[in-house]
Parts: sequence; structure tokens; C-alpha cells
Amino acid sequence: MVTYIINFFTSEENKGAYIALQSSKCSIEDIFKTEFVTKLNRLVGNGDKSPEGIFVLQIIERWKEVFIKFIKDASKTIPELQSVIALVSKMEEGKCLGVLLNCSIDAIETKKLMLEMKELESGTSTKEQLKDFLNKYSALFEHYRLLNYPYNKIVRFGEQKRELRTCRYCGCSMSDNATFKTDAHTISNCLGNIAYFTNDECDECNKKFGATIEQEFLKYISFSRVISSQFEGFKSYKIKTDSFELSVNPDTNDVEFKLIDYTKVSVIRDKADLVLDVDSIDFSDVYRAMVKFVIGMLPTSELKHFKKTIDWINKDCAITLPNIKETIHKEPVVHPFLNMYFRKKNEDPIPYLCADLHILHYEFIFMIPGCELDNQILSSTIIDEFLKLYKNDAIWNDIQLNNKQPTRLLLHISLEKEKHLS
Repeated sequence: MVTYIINFFTSEENKGAYIALQSSKCSIEDIFKTEFVTKLNRLVGNGDKSPEGIFVLQIIERWKEVFIKFIKDASKTIPELQSVIALVSKMEEGKCLGVLLNCSIDAIETKKLMLEMKELESGTSTKEQLKDFLNKYSALFEHYRLLNYPYNKIVRFGEQKRELRTCRYCGCSMSDNATFKTDAHTISNCLGNIAYFTNDECDECNKKFGATIEQEFLKYISFSRVISSQFEGFKSYKIKTDSFELSVNPDTNDVEFKLIDYTKVSVIRDKADLVLDVDSIDFSDVYRAMVKFVIGMLPTSELKHFKKTIDWINKDCAITLPNIKETIHKEPVVHPFLNMYFRKKNEDPIPYLCADLHILHYEFIFMIPGCELDNQILSSTIIDEFLKLYKNDAIWNDIQLNNKQPTRLLLHISLEKEKHLS
């Protein structure tokens, strides 16, 4: 299977579109010679030269009319082009459109292109912005290649055709009686994920993970789910145990706390502090769930490096887990998103793949364990080496998720007397 990818982007980071033309019979050169790709290349200024290229065009109305008409005609046979129509039709004259024809560029080159486009649009220098960006990220991108996906449009990972799918978690296909009828959310949909779907996650694995490791992750961030409930596509979430209930009133947005069984609540002496027993939790499953989210987004070509990782997710093997880093932000993100960092040079004594996961108030940075390309012994604190490259002012906590035994999850609440203005 070969894939010819065309990316359309603008000077704004979250505005873009892409299409992937796939074929199991043609070569890249054959796809390049198709009528659609040939005409597209001419429209962006590539003519009949190379199957790959980077182009930046400043929009003029006449070109925009011709381009949209061409894309609309082609969308009758390539429905994915609707996102390109939606993008370009809203662009005003003078704005810049970038086009990547079957080539990838790293984060620094992408930022440079976007700033050049902003400079063309506004006539104002962006040199200082580029300087600030390089000061902050150049060390990181010297060692790592960034891969992420927009969360403002639907992205489906893996094989598009059901009959050709092989589950990336159990290895079963339709010939093994596996089914792929469910829209498998790459990240749990109850966390606000309406954008990411993994095509090649079979119904059986989707059901299994949704009832096991993903439930442990949901427990871990349950307090954040309560106070962020207005951002979900569901009714307000409530923590409900034998001893207490915690929720947000959807009408007033006030946090509501109700004690049910006082005998099951610990009170810290001389303080208005309560320690509440939420539930038992398997911390190693919390790590498994986060890694499972990453595996669901991986390009198919990368999966071969993570066979042991997938065995570990399925609890078929053991791995000594490194620490992860966690920080809690004041405001939750509306949609979960994930940045993946792939090591550029195998000789570097750092993890091959690290992830930066944003969900509600939480941000987690962690390595993906079990990768065959991590042939060096990495310490439990290896993620500290990654953070040295990742310049960030946040306060990071070390979280150890190696414990395989169920542990009690406790919630510590401090109560303050409400002050009334006279």
C-alpha cells in the first residue's frame, strides 16, 4: 500500500486540511501522473516536475475561483476534499496558502514557513517571533521530530477499507472473524474527544480496553472530569461512592459536595480537611491507557517497532516502567490532544518516542516503553533528560505508575468558610 499525502496549511496553526491518496497497485509516480494530481500540481505552480514539493501561494480571487471549482469537481470522487473546500473558501485575498505535496517537514521548518506567510500577509517582520521560537525549541527539535494532528477536524488513523484492516492491538483481521463496526475513539470520547478515531482497532479490543485500562485512567482524572463537565459532550459527570457524592450543578456551575457515610471519611485534626476514599485503582493500567492512546495514533509504518509495547498493553508481558511527568493547569483544554516526539538519531541515549498528552486540566509527558529501537538500558528517571530539551515553565511532578497491585485512590478536600461581604 502506497500513500500520496497532500497537506494544505495557513499561517494559523490550527487551520489546515489534508488528503491521503492510497493504492495497493500503483507506485507514487503512478499516483503523481493521475489527472487529479497533475492538475493540482499545475494549479500550485509545480507543473509536471517532481512528485514532491513545498509551495506557498498568496490568494487572489481569480485563482481562488478556479481552484475551488476544480476541487469541487474532484470531490465527487474524493469526498475528503470537502475539508479543502471549507478551508480555501473562507480565505480572503492576500492570505497565504501553503501546500505540501507528498513531503514532510519538521516543526522548525513548518514554523519558519508559517511566519514567512504571516510576514507576506501583514508586511510586518516576524524575525523576533522566529528567534523566540528557536530559543525555546531548537534543542528539542535537534533531537526529536514532532508529529501531531489537528483536533478541530475528524482524523481517522489506519486502514480506511474495513476488509483490509488488521487490529493493531490483537493482530486479528476480518479473515480471523474480527469485526470493525464500531467507531473506535483513539482517546476515550467521554474526555471530549470527537476528532480522533482508530480504524484498525477491532470491536473486541475496543470493548475490552473500554472496560479495563481506560476505566482506570478515567478514575485517575475523575476529579478533573467533575469540574470540567461543561466541556464534555455528556451530562455533568458525578463522582458517587458509598461515602460521598461530588458534582457540578449544571445550572449554577457551583461544585456540590454531599457526605453520605461519615464513618468512611477521615478528618485531619485541627483542620477543615477531609480525606475521601474514591476507589481502588491500578496505576500501571493508567500508564497502559495513555500508551494505548499513542499506539492508536501511530503511523502504520511505526507499529513494527512496538510489538512488545502492544504485548504489555494486553498484559502479555511485563515491563519496568519509568516515571512520568505530570502538571495540572488552571484551565482545562476543551479537546484532548497529543504531541508525539520521535528520536532522530538512534545513538542518542534518550527514548525513541515520547508523548505530551493534554486532557482536561492535566498534561502528562511520558516515554513509550518496550520499543525495539530503545536498545540501551534507560533509567527510571529518563524522562528528566527529555524535559531538559523541553523548555517549559510548568512545575512538573514525578509520578510512579509501576505498582501492579490495586491501590486506594484518595481525594483530599480542604473546606473554607464562605465569606459574605457586609
